[in-house]
Amino acid sequence: MISSENLLKNPKEVLSDVCEFSKMKFNPQMLSWRKGGIVEDGVWAKHWYQNIHNSDGFSQWVNKSSEEINANQFELLEQATHYYQQLISFL
Repeated sequence: MISSENLLKNPKEVLSDVCEFSKMKFNPQMLSWRKGGIVEDGVWAKHWYQNIHNSDGFSQWVNKSSEEINANQFELLEQATHYYQQLISFL
């Protein structure tokens, strides 16, 4: 499992580990890209990938745990946190 926090804090290390696990050679070009989309993004790209298309590399990690959420979101957060804690134990 790859933690988005770990990936954004140290993309080179995380991608190097993924490549090693996959028996691939790490390439520093994996750390940056040209702005804009690619054909492989598919038809939903304009809905899902706006931030990616406007970027040219990994952004800094931002701790969003202090953002306010409504009651419906809080209930979902509590349910999901249980499963997240189980998954994170495998890191």
